[in-house]
Amino acid sequence: MDRFGSAREVRERYTVNERQPPEIRTAALIAFGIDRNSDRQIPPTMNFSPVSPMKSALRHAVLAAQACDDFRGKNVVILDLTGITAIFDYFVIATASSGRQMHALAEEVDRVLAEQGSLRMGLEGYNSGNWILQDFGDIVLHVFNEEARTTYDLEHLWGDAPQIDWKPLVSQIEALTPA
Repeated sequence: MDRFGSAREVRERYTVNERQPPEIRTAALIAFGIDRNSDRQIPPTMNFSPVSPMKSALRHAVLAAQACDDFRGKNVVILDLTGITAIFDYFVIATASSGRQMHALAEEVDRVLAEQGSLRMGLEGYNSGNWILQDFGDIVLHVFNEEARTTYDLEHLWGDAPQIDWKPLVSQIEALTPA
């Protein structure tokens, strides 16, 4: 916090300007890792500086992709939608070989992102057996069975979205994560 001042100074800096909407002020305080209701700094276990070289949305997408890969999801892809839509930033797409594996992938991503402070905002298809969608605000996770992945072909539908080579980014995240 030395670069930005004490928790109180940062909070005052971002709350004095009444022209800013409250959600902007709150987002700024969260970015600086400050509890908006007190002077305490949020523990830095998963708090990254706002000058981090990797945006939190991308970090969440990479962590979701890694969780899918760790649980043996197949053909895990991240699509960068930042230049295409303002609704969300990234799609994480994975294929599972069974309904049980689909649930395991979705639940692990939910757990990993909850540790990062990114809570799931929506869940669709959990009991369908062919497609689970989880909305985390900045990223959307799609877990398909093989047939549904071929049928819906999101990579082609969102063909303008570049695919991100996410595996090299995992080491950057690990390097940025406090021990």
